[in-house]
Amino acid sequence: MSLSGAMNAALTALRANQTALQITAANIANAGQAGYNRKTAEREAIILPGQAGAGVRISDYGREVSAALLRQVEGLTAGAGSNDARSSYLRRLGDLFAIGTESPLVTSSFQRFTGAWQAYGTSPENSALAREVVLAGDQLAAELRRVSAGITEVDNAIQTDISTAVADLNRNLAEIRDLNSQIAIGQGAGLPTGDAEDRRDTLIGKVADIMQVRRSDRADGTAALFTPAGLSLVDTLPASFQVTFQIAGTTITRTGETTSVTAGLSGGRLAALVALRADSSPANPSSDPGAETLRKLRDQINTIAGFLANPSVVGEPQSFRDAYNAGATGAGELAAEFFTNALGTNVGVDASNIQVNTALLNASLRIKRVGSSAVVAALYAPGRAFSADGLTIAGASYGSIINGIVGDIAQSVNVSNDANERASAAKSALEGRYRGAVGINIDDEVAQLTVLQNAYAAAARVLSVIQEMYDALAQATGR
Repeated sequence: MSLSGAMNAALTALRANQTALQITAANIANAGQAGYNRKTAEREAIILPGQAGAGVRISDYGREVSAALLRQVEGLTAGAGSNDARSSYLRRLGDLFAIGTESPLVTSSFQRFTGAWQAYGTSPENSALAREVVLAGDQLAAELRRVSAGITEVDNAIQTDISTAVADLNRNLAEIRDLNSQIAIGQGAGLPTGDAEDRRDTLIGKVADIMQVRRSDRADGTAALFTPAGLSLVDTLPASFQVTFQIAGTTITRTGETTSVTAGLSGGRLAALVALRADSSPANPSSDPGAETLRKLRDQINTIAGFLANPSVVGEPQSFRDAYNAGATGAGELAAEFFTNALGTNVGVDASNIQVNTALLNASLRIKRVGSSAVVAALYAPGRAFSADGLTIAGASYGSIINGIVGDIAQSVNVSNDANERASAAKSALEGRYRGAVGINIDDEVAQLTVLQNAYAAAARVLSVIQEMYDALAQATGR
C-alpha cells in the first residue's frame, strides 16, 4: 500500500471513530433520560477497484427499538390514561359526598333532619325543637344544593379537560407529521435521525394517553397513526379535531366537518372524559360506573330531593310531603309544602333548587304541632322503591335509600381506584422492560468508549507516523 493510501485509510478511520465516539458519548450523557433510545453507528470497509484497505466509513446510523414492546406500551398507555381520568373524577365526585369519612354529608344531614323530627314529636309545644327541625331541614336542602352544584362544577372541569385534550391531540399530531418529514428526508440523505425518532415516539405516547392508536411504520421512516376504528390521525397530513358540548353529552368532529367521530374513540383519556358526561336518554344508562356517570348522579340526587317534596307514590307508604300536609293546621303554622323550590312551590323541585319554605326560614310561620308522629312514621317507613339511572333499590326507607346511593358511589370509586392502580402498575412494568431493551447500559457504553478512544488514538498515531515518513522522505530528497 502506498503512503497516500495508508494516509487515506487512517483519515477515514479517524473520522469514523470520531463519529462513533460522539454517538457513544451522547448515549452516556443521556443515560436515564426519559424517551432516549440507544444510538449506534455501523461501520464498513471502503472497497475501491484494485485497491485493498481503502479505509472505513459510517454505513448506517442505528437506534435500538423493540417494535413489539413499543406497541404494547402504547396500548397500555391508552388504558392507563383512560383509567386515570375516570378514577380522578370519580374520586372528586366521591369527595362531594365525603366518601371515606365516618358519616358522609348527605347521610348525616338526613339523620339530623329525621332526628330533629323525632325529638319534636315528643314535645311539639317546644319552640326550640321546632326551630331545630327547620334548621335541620335547611341544612339538608343546602347539602343537596351543594352536591348538585358540585356535580355541575365537575361537569365544567371535564369539559375543560376535554377541550385541553383535543387541543393537545391536534398539536401532537401536527408535530408528529413534521417529524415524519424530517426523518424521511434525513434517512433519504443518509443522516442520523435517531433523536427525531425519539421525539416522535414520545409524542405518539402522548397521543396514546389521549386516545388509543394503531401505528404503522413505513419503509421511508415515517409512522402513520390510526384509531382502532380506522380513522386516520397522521398519514400524509395530520388530522385536526374540534369539540362541541351539549347540556349532556359531547360531540367531537374533524375540524370543519359536522359528522361526529365520538363513537369511534376508544381507550385513552379523551374517551373516558367523554363517557363520564355522556347521556343516552331516554334509553337506560350503561351499567359501567365510568359511563354516563354525571347523568346517573344527577338523577339520583334529584330523586332524593323528590322524596322530600313530591306526593306519595301509589303502593308505597305516605310521603314526607303528604304526611306533613295532612296534619291539622293551627294558628301561625305552615299549612303545606315544608320543602319548595326557589319560587315557593313544589313544582319541579330538584336538588338544584330545593329549600325549606321561606315562611319557616324567616320564622313568620312555624311547623305544625299536630301530625308530627305521622311525619316521623313517613321518614322511617320501609317499603319504598327507588329507581334512578344506574341504581334500583326496593323495600327500603328514605334513609336506607340514601345509604344505598352513597354506598354505590363509594363502590364505584373503589373499583375505579383499583383498576387505575392495576393499569398504572402494568404500564410502569412494561415501560421498564422496554427501557431495559432499548436504553443505555453505562458499563457497556464506557467499555465501548474505551475501545473507540483506543482506535481513534491508533488512527491518529498512524497519521503521525506517515507524516514523519513524508518528512523524512522530503529531507532525504532535498525537497
